[in-house]
Amino acid sequence: MHSSVETVSVKLNLEPALSDVQLGKGVVAVLEDVRELDSATKNDDGKLIVKTGAPGLPLVPDHKYRVSVYCNYNEFLGESQPIAKGDLTLTY
Repeated sequence: MHSSVETVSVKLNLEPALSDVQLGKGVVAVLEDVRELDSATKNDDGKLIVKTGAPGLPLVPDHKYRVSVYCNYNEFLGESQPIAKGDLTLTY
């Protein structure tokens, strides 16, 4: 599941902390405790069905989600080590 979230809606608590320059370039935060297969399936017609009752879903404000942060999606796919780890909280 790919998503984009506005920065005003996100609080990050990372180790090590990322600079404004790093964040300004954009990063990929992978939610460690939410799985794509847990959140969506396809019905017999091939249409995507989001299971909002799955553990950790829907994403809710003030819940801490464990994240690993990468410079870009290719680094994540290439099994590179994350540049930071910590938690992400939605604040909207």
